[in-house]
Amino acid sequence: MPVDWDPNSQCMMQFNNGSSGVISLPKVFKGLIDTPEFQRLRYIKQLGPTFLVFPNADHSRFVHSLGTASFAFQFMMELRKQCYNAKKMVTGNDIIAVTLAALCHDLGHGPFSHMYEEVFAVDVHERHETLSIKIFDKILKDHPDVKEAFKEYFDEKTFNLVRQLIDPPEYCKTEREWPLLVGKEKAFLFSIVSNSLNGLDVDKLDYLIRDSERSGIPVSISKNVVKLLFDSAQIVKHPDHEFTWIAFPEKYTGNVISIFEARKRLHEELYNHRVIVAISELIKQALQCVGDELEILGSNNNPIKLKDCTSDLNAYLKLNDSIIDLIINSPSTEPKMLEAKMIIKNIELRKFPRVIAKLDNLNVKDNNEFENEVRKAILELEIVDDSQLITVIKVFHFGKGYHNPIGDVLFYVRNSDALVRHADDISCYRTCLFVFAQAGCSDDDARAIYERLLLFAEKKGLQAPTKLCT
Repeated sequence: MPVDWDPNSQCMMQFNNGSSGVISLPKVFKGLIDTPEFQRLRYIKQLGPTFLVFPNADHSRFVHSLGTASFAFQFMMELRKQCYNAKKMVTGNDIIAVTLAALCHDLGHGPFSHMYEEVFAVDVHERHETLSIKIFDKILKDHPDVKEAFKEYFDEKTFNLVRQLIDPPEYCKTEREWPLLVGKEKAFLFSIVSNSLNGLDVDKLDYLIRDSERSGIPVSISKNVVKLLFDSAQIVKHPDHEFTWIAFPEKYTGNVISIFEARKRLHEELYNHRVIVAISELIKQALQCVGDELEILGSNNNPIKLKDCTSDLNAYLKLNDSIIDLIINSPSTEPKMLEAKMIIKNIELRKFPRVIAKLDNLNVKDNNEFENEVRKAILELEIVDDSQLITVIKVFHFGKGYHNPIGDVLFYVRNSDALVRHADDISCYRTCLFVFAQAGCSDDDARAIYERLLLFAEKKGLQAPTKLCT
């Protein structure tokens, strides 16, 4: 019979988190962290190729996973302290389950984090969230000692709860049968790791702080702000639903808004920096070239094509950022492999596509249709051919597309039962399109492409494109 984990336990382990201090987690997680499946995350960069532009932004999914788990643990411990019926509302096993989900939430990432998924994932079964659960299951199956450590506290229902916390089902539509493995009085557990209601979760908090620190791009969110929110959060009944959720003091509204603004800023200035966008497109092209060519040993030593590795976890778990070395060192002389090698060589030599311009503040109904119109207008010049022209649409927002999630965050008023939500009148959505030409594009050709974009924007009644070629 499982027992409840003791929140007063001193059986903890610590990790040096650099300038951010020390990460402390219960020792029950040590066996899982020490598995090859989890250690693999050391070799997958959190920000993909971003380190090629921001040299210090070379941190891994491993450290992000530890940081996310640490935040989850801290948050749950604070919630337990503040609950009037703490032992019932936030049990010791709830703390362990939520922390475990946070620790394992990124197990399913492939090379360069989202990049493999963007190139090869074709259905829901190949999403990194789905793969995270499959790898979690594989760890429990292949490492019985890990499962035994958690079975001291978990029954099979709790293991299933961890799976749901990693990739939550839709639960906001009250007309549907309740899908969560906890009652509505404990739905707040689903606000911690992957908050589908408003996006304010420990995953986001860790990566915003960590990515900002490592890149040098400042944002107005820090560990002190996070501590303020954790220390003052309360479990409340959601006014629009029949379940519980997390609310923060109204006086910290500005701090919460700054979290969403930080996300938007990092997407604009870091994740989608124009050179990083160009490099990412090159790496995607290289991966596409070798999708059918490069093979990885899978189950029973069967060769699995790179593009099909999500169908065989033994093959998929061999993939990390070193895939670039596999391509470079491949003895294959197939045309597609040679093309991929040339692309990677150009990246190493910093022969990136030449950025021409950016069409900004777009308001179009169909992004793909608009992108095709832009490409057609440029290709009519006959300066570049289709393979030499790169156009990339990027959307910047607070994490929920056109919808502003700030209006979905609950705030409470001190010494009152009232819950407050703030009008979502802050501008949070922006679309832009980057235009690149081949690395050797001349100044005259770049100028001609820009002038065609200028004419295109004028005819469409759009803001004049920003000239990025010098």
